[in-house]
Amino acid sequence: MRSHGQVEAYFGRHPDAEIIRSQPGLGPMLSARVLAEFGDDPHRYASAKARKNYARHQPDLPRLR
Repeated sequence: MRSHGQVEAYFGRHPDAEIIRSQPGLGPMLSARVLAEFGDDPHRYASAKARKNYARHQPDLPRLR
């Protein structure tokens, strides 16, 4: 298991890290988890609604509003 510092260092290298971290309430650990759960493929979901529906059906994910 990675330490908090390692996760923050590796996550900070991701091209979308600044955008993800700009969401209210997302610190480095939760931001990394959101990225891990959703992935970083911009074409994975057909629309924003499809992504929202996916989040609604995943009980372990933080609720994105």
